[in-house]
Amino acid sequence: MVSESESSLIERKLDLIQSSELGLHQAKTKSVSQLKRLKYLCSSSRRLDDFFENQIEEVKREELNQFTSCKSQQRKKLNSDLTNIRSIVQNIVNEQYSLLNNQLLPILEKNNIRFIRREKWSVRQRKWLFDYFTQFLLPVLSPIGLDITHPFPPIQNKSLCFMISLVGKDAFGRNREFAVVQAPTSLPNIVQLPNHIKGNGKHDYVFVSSIIHAFVGELFHGLTVLGSYQFRVTRGNSLSNHYSATTDINSSYGIGEIVRLEIDHNCPKKVLNYLRRALHVQLEDVYLIEGPVNLDRIAKICDIDESKNGITFQFYHRIVGLFSPKETTHRPASLILKIKSLLAKSFIKKFFIVRH
Repeated sequence: MVSESESSLIERKLDLIQSSELGLHQAKTKSVSQLKRLKYLCSSSRRLDDFFENQIEEVKREELNQFTSCKSQQRKKLNSDLTNIRSIVQNIVNEQYSLLNNQLLPILEKNNIRFIRREKWSVRQRKWLFDYFTQFLLPVLSPIGLDITHPFPPIQNKSLCFMISLVGKDAFGRNREFAVVQAPTSLPNIVQLPNHIKGNGKHDYVFVSSIIHAFVGELFHGLTVLGSYQFRVTRGNSLSNHYSATTDINSSYGIGEIVRLEIDHNCPKKVLNYLRRALHVQLEDVYLIEGPVNLDRIAKICDIDESKNGITFQFYHRIVGLFSPKETTHRPASLILKIKSLLAKSFIKKFFIVRH
């Protein structure tokens, strides 16, 4: 018989996922500045990462145990719970990237904070970025061709990686079809363009993934790069492998099991299936991403001082339960005086919470 803790699996996990949903809800709030909304979005992504690292292993463990300890009807209930969890998480991910691509980035661009795509690089920008690639990225990137003699390497948790589709022969005359490139976690996720280059603004940025994607051919001399697809794996914190039906190729390295695979939504099925087989990842644990695979690491720009950089976002102070919305929006100076006078009274300190 299924225990009470097992039967409430979906309820317990949904409580943890709701913290990510809360951050996403805050990111949709239009009454705060766009940088703060971006910060909330990054927080939502970080909380989802924490869920996968710390909680999803228990879910997968229950998934395995259900086949040995539960009756048929109980197995169906647990399967339904697991499906619901994955569906909810997928919806959160879809909303996160929809909000980023369709709302936040366009509004930030209107306020002179730009993330410049590869297809929009000017000649001067491309030259500067190529020099940046050869000086700072090329020395720390290690391309690994994949074949029988070179099995898939261990992938570090939440590191930026690329699955490369190739055609041609290497220096030893061997045909190459796939390769993998793993970027060190010490690399920044975004690079700020220098404003001394003509056409650059004060807050122009480029994703490191875009730089690597544009110049990854420099790592494969003599071969033709057909495609480059960024991906990221998330590993559970527990090193226990007893729930896995297969032997993880990385278990001998003392690395936790892979519980999530995020990959570029443009990745062809052939490349994705090869990667899934190599990493022993189920299809339901794959999340197609339309943007950078690690939202949390773009939070760097949230530290921009809006007042000192001429950035004029519309911003509202909200005081709950004390004043009308009209006063809150149009009379912030008088509100501060009112708050000070109210807080001078002891009963106000006890019974009112002021927030912004």
